[in-house]
Amino acid sequence: MSTNNFYNHENGIFTIPALTYEQAKEWLLSEDNDNRKTEKEITDKQIYDEIYVQLSLDCEFFFENFADYLAEKGYMLDQKDAYTAVVYNKQKKLVAELELRSGYYDGVQVIAETEPCKLERYLYLDEPLYTQYTPNHKRLIKYVKEWTTPIIKVAQSDNGAAFYQYVQQ
Repeated sequence: MSTNNFYNHENGIFTIPALTYEQAKEWLLSEDNDNRKTEKEITDKQIYDEIYVQLSLDCEFFFENFADYLAEKGYMLDQKDAYTAVVYNKQKKLVAELELRSGYYDGVQVIAETEPCKLERYLYLDEPLYTQYTPNHKRLIKYVKEWTTPIIKVAQSDNGAAFYQYVQQ
């Protein structure tokens, strides 16, 4: 039985796509690559390792640079670990949790959680929290869309396989 690659979250499905097999192979053959290989030297394992390494770097890049971008917009991103960060607005109210979650088959999903009961674990005693969806959430989701590749699930077959399509921005 097959399964969905990404969690179908109510705020949308935002992804950081992985390199394709062909793109990783091209990179290993590239003159720009310090560890350049010849066609005969490249193994499937090296190609898949390159995909994994590049995706890890893309995730690291996402949080580092998205934090700077959000700061320009008046938000603060507080990274909790390599895969999780929380976002506060100008009034220091908790707006969202951003979680990077590996896709089952491919890529990484950026889950933008805005549901108050799921954010309570980050609150200290008297910290304010929005109890309903606000313009802050809408703006944040817009910024996440700008920094990721939004997709939608368009179909699911009887065996559980899901089919996705890029969202036109």
